[in-house]
Amino acid sequence: MTGSGGMQIDLEVSPTSMRKWKKAFNGLSKSKLNKVIAENTRDVAKLMEAEAKKLVPVDTGRLRASIQARRLGTVRAGITYSLVATAPYASDVEYGTGRQRSQPYMRPAYRMYQGQLSKRLGRSIKQQWSNSVR
Repeated sequence: MTGSGGMQIDLEVSPTSMRKWKKAFNGLSKSKLNKVIAENTRDVAKLMEAEAKKLVPVDTGRLRASIQARRLGTVRAGITYSLVATAPYASDVEYGTGRQRSQPYMRPAYRMYQGQLSKRLGRSIKQQWSNSVR
């Protein structure tokens, strides 16, 4: 997604997904589950941010400095982190222009880690659940 030259890609755990995790791990308290989901979503978003900063071409450093993982919304509405690049030419670098070839950095960072969230959540929730059952 782009807007006014910037870039944004969302990493989301929807309310429906949160309900599925809660149902799968019925013995885990809602607050513990929400905390595990929030922490893991944040961690994966930060990995995406670091990867995008590693992949982005650098001239002045302004574009790299504008890349951030930002949390949006509340736990009740699901947990969403947006990977954003606010430099006005961010989308031109990602997608290219008529005169400039594309140099993707956001989409590869997203693709690299998008599957990690589900795996991390599964491991973390199982660990919390087994600790609470003991």
